[in-house]
Amino acid sequence: MKNYKIYIPLLMAWFSAHAQSQFTNNGNVYIHNGGAISFYGNFINNGSYVDSGQVSSLVGSSAQQVGGSAATTFKNLTLNNAAGCYLSASENIKGILTITSGTFTTTGYSFTLLSNINGTASIAPILGNFAGNITMQRYLGVGLTSWRFLCSPVTGATISNWQDDFSTTGFPGSTTPTFPFVSVYTYTESVPGVNTYGYTAPTNASNPITPTVGFLCYIGPVPLTVDLTGPPVKFGQTFGVTYTPSAGAYNDGWVLLGNPYPSAIDWTSAAWSKHNVNNAVYVWNDALQQYSSWVSGVSVNGGSNIIASSQSFWVQTNGASPTLSCTENVKVSANPKFLMPDSIAVFSNLKLIMTGNGYKDETFIRFGNGATNKFDAPLDAYKIFSSNTSVPGIASEDSTLRDMSINSMPSVTSQLYIPIKALVGTSGNYSIKLDSSSVVPLGSCLELEDKVTGVKTNIDNFSAYSFSISDTTKAARFILHVAPCGTITGVNQLADPYQLNAFPNPTTGIVTINYEVNGQKGDNAIMQLIDLGTGQIVMEKSVPVNSSQMQIDLSGLANGAYALNMLSSTNASEHIKIIKIK
Repeated sequence: MKNYKIYIPLLMAWFSAHAQSQFTNNGNVYIHNGGAISFYGNFINNGSYVDSGQVSSLVGSSAQQVGGSAATTFKNLTLNNAAGCYLSASENIKGILTITSGTFTTTGYSFTLLSNINGTASIAPILGNFAGNITMQRYLGVGLTSWRFLCSPVTGATISNWQDDFSTTGFPGSTTPTFPFVSVYTYTESVPGVNTYGYTAPTNASNPITPTVGFLCYIGPVPLTVDLTGPPVKFGQTFGVTYTPSAGAYNDGWVLLGNPYPSAIDWTSAAWSKHNVNNAVYVWNDALQQYSSWVSGVSVNGGSNIIASSQSFWVQTNGASPTLSCTENVKVSANPKFLMPDSIAVFSNLKLIMTGNGYKDETFIRFGNGATNKFDAPLDAYKIFSSNTSVPGIASEDSTLRDMSINSMPSVTSQLYIPIKALVGTSGNYSIKLDSSSVVPLGSCLELEDKVTGVKTNIDNFSAYSFSISDTTKAARFILHVAPCGTITGVNQLADPYQLNAFPNPTTGIVTINYEVNGQKGDNAIMQLIDLGTGQIVMEKSVPVNSSQMQIDLSGLANGAYALNMLSSTNASEHIKIIKIK
C-alpha cells in the first residue's frame, strides 16, 4: 500500500493493526491507549500522528526507513528486524525503545529521548545494536537553586554542552569564569584525608563528561530540562573505582559514579560485578536538601536501589583493588524522578525522624538479619550529613562510634544503648520522633535519653521529643535505650552506662581516664577522641581489659575541645568533654 492511511477508532485499544507495505500518513492518525501496530515496510509521516498506544513495532525483512516531513513522537517503539531500520528525519520517543534484533540507525538525524514532569524515555537492554546519536533529556523538577547530581548517558560530551541549559561559574570556559564560586565538581577518591577533601573542579569547560563518572552541578532556577547529544552508552561498562587508605573506614573509598545508560538501572541486579564495594548507595535528594541512602532493602530520605538515568550516585569501596562493572541487563523500565519512595522491609526496625527549621532528616536502625554491632558492608550505610547549614542531621552510631544512616544490629536479646547524634548548622528548637512505619522489636520498649537535660522520654507512642540545640554540638547527645518492657519504668532504672572522669582537665598533654561500665571494669571497650571543632575522630584506642584506668597523650593535638567517647562490648556508652590547652 503505497499511501496507506489509518484512522484508528477507540476500538484500537483492544485490537492491533498491521501495515504490510509502506505506511504513509498524509492526514491524521491517532493510536488509542492499548493499541499496537506493526510496520512491515517504511514508516513515513507527513501529517499528524498521535501515538498513545501500547507499542509500535518495526518487523520487516528488509531495512526500514523511518521519516517523513513531520516529526513523529513515538510512545514505545520496538525494532525486531534483523535488517534494521534507519532514520530519514528527526524523531522523538517518550517511552521505551526496544531493540530485539537489527541495528537502529540514526546517523545524520536527531533521535530525542524526551523527559518531562511525567517521565523520561529510555532504551531497554540492547539485543541488536544502535548506530548514531541520541539526544538524551533529563527534566529537573521544581526546587531550590542547589546542587544536583548529574552524569552523561552519551559519549563525547563536554561540560560546555551543559551550558546551553544552565549557567556555570568559577573555571575557565564557564559561563562566568571570574565568579568566585565553582559550580561543577567531580570527586577524586585518591586525595588523602577526610572525605570532604576529594572534590575536584574542572580545569576547563572542554573537560569531558565521561560516562560512569558523577558530577555535582549547582543549578537553578528550576524547573528546566538538561540535554546531551552523542552516541548512547551501550553494552558492558567498567567503573573507575579505587581505594586509598588514609583517614579510616568512614572517610576512605568514596567514589562518585554516574549511571552510564539512557535508562534507569537497578543496583541489586545480578548483572553487576562487585569486588570490595559496600552494598549501600547514596544520592543527593534536592527536595529534602539531604542525602538519601539505600542498603539491603531499606532506605532513608527517599533512597532507592533504582538509579535514574542521568543520575550520579555515591558508593564506597572497602579494600585494595576494588572492581565494579555491569552489563546492559542492569537496566530496568522503572521511571524514577531521580529518587523513588522509601522501601521498608518488614522486620524489627526503628526509623527516627528529626525535624526543625523547615527541614527533616531520617536515620534507620534494624535488628537481626545476621548483623553485627560494627559496620556490615552488605547491610549498613554510613551517614553523609547535608552541606546545607539550614538542615538538621540525625544518625545512630555503631559500636565503633561511626555515624550511620542505616544501622543493622543483632536481634535484641538484652538491654541496648544506641548513641544518637543530632547535628544542626542553625541553633534553635528541634524535635525527634519515631516514624509510624517502625516495627519495635517484640517485647521491647524504647526510651530516648537526652544527656544534656537528663530527660528520658518513652517514645513507643510515636510522640515527638522537643529540645533546643546549639550549632556547636558535635558529639552524640542522645542515647536510645532498647530494653525488655517492664525494665524501663522510671528515669533511675536506666542509669548512665559509664561513670567517667578525666584529670587533669583542662590538660596540656597526658590525661588520666577513670572509668567503669555499670560498676564493672573494662570489657573490650573502645575509646575514641573526637575534635569538637571538626567532628573528626583524632584518636582511637582499645580500653585495657580488667582495668578501670588508662592514660592518653594529647600533647600532639591542637588546642581546643574534644569529646571522649567510651563504648563497651555490650554497646553501653558515655561521653565527656576534655579541653586541651598549652
